[in-house]
Amino acid sequence: MMRKCDRKALGKYVRWIANEMELRDWTFNVVVGRPDSPLNPDGHEWGASCGPIPGRKAATLTFAPWLRDGSREDLRQCVVHELTHCHFFGLWDTARRDTLAQMGQGAYDVWIAGVERHMEYGVDAMADALAKHLPLIEWPD
Repeated sequence: MMRKCDRKALGKYVRWIANEMELRDWTFNVVVGRPDSPLNPDGHEWGASCGPIPGRKAATLTFAPWLRDGSREDLRQCVVHELTHCHFFGLWDTARRDTLAQMGQGAYDVWIAGVERHMEYGVDAMADALAKHLPLIEWPD
């Protein structure tokens, strides 16, 4: 469970990591709550989600409250993962918005699911590579 001082520390941590990842010109709204997640056949609950705003360098990052009780290493990787999505949002938004009319719904659904899956593989690999070079959060007492 996250207390008010924990949420404040998380917000400051996200801003610091974002700056280190060259996202200084982005605005982030950090929310503690239930992250948006697709229906996963494996039943895995996401620890976080990133919701960039099309046409702006702004995003809402939602973190599950249970992350406070997990390892700081896992939280660091999670923060870096969600912020990495921001670097690729232009590509994702273009793929998602500009191809449906050209492909038709059936082909689009198959194509965009594959694009999203491969985007997640790449974002996660980049987050793993970057996270180990960044500091861990310091939670308040």
